[in-house]
Amino acid sequence: MTRLVRLARLAQPLLLSLAPVLAVQGLRVRRTTPRLPEASGPRRGTTGGGPGAPLRLAVLGESTAAGVGVATHEEGLAGCLARAVAARTGRPVRWQVAARTGVNTRTATAELVPLLEPADAVVVALGVNELLELNRLDRFGRELRALVAAVRARMPEDPGAARVDTAVPVAEDLGALRGAAGREDSGAAPGVPILVTGMPPVGRFPVLPQPLRAVMGLRARALDHVMAAVAASTPGVTHVRVEVPVEVAGFFAEDGFHPSAAGYETWAEGLAGTLTGVLTGR
Repeated sequence: MTRLVRLARLAQPLLLSLAPVLAVQGLRVRRTTPRLPEASGPRRGTTGGGPGAPLRLAVLGESTAAGVGVATHEEGLAGCLARAVAARTGRPVRWQVAARTGVNTRTATAELVPLLEPADAVVVALGVNELLELNRLDRFGRELRALVAAVRARMPEDPGAARVDTAVPVAEDLGALRGAAGREDSGAAPGVPILVTGMPPVGRFPVLPQPLRAVMGLRARALDHVMAAVAASTPGVTHVRVEVPVEVAGFFAEDGFHPSAAGYETWAEGLAGTLTGVLTGR
């Protein structure tokens, strides 16, 4: 068991005592936060030029994958990632989005994975709704692994990518989380490469009051450790947590939760180096 998970469990009595305060703060945040729509316009496109067939990129997930906070998907995560990869490779990038606000990992597996078209890599942006739903860590690990299996079943071809885990270094033993998430046969073919984006630094979101910010931040870090454990034990899955500058003015959209156009560009730049390596096999 990691120190973080152990700390989260030891903090349960404190959380119960804070429950009335947290409930009031949560309701106030929901009441005062603007509800922004998903990005409009086409959910697929091609970016960049140059020789060679386009690299095929799929973005799967919740509201950030759906481009909440910007007007079009060109400004959202998919468009920003495609431009960043095209600039690094000199090749066109064909992107697609399968995403919806409010989905958790289980719902994404059932309803969004079937929408995916063939891709050379799939970027998964999930976990925030698990945070809001207080999903158990072991359950999240199982559901994330089920999503990986569903994506692989949808795209059974194996581009030959090797497993990489580029999560922020974790000193603690992740053995317990790996056990909770389950293990995959190391001899199995990895299938399409999958990049799992790490949890956002909720504990640093200025819009959240204390102690709600600290409690949600601790829980988000625990969910992120589950993501890292699943990636570490599943061939072809990469976990990348980007330390985005959430305190910088202009990073967030109007609601204070979702990135602005500049925020998506910053986040995509942090992911693009690893994603380019996944797509090109380097």
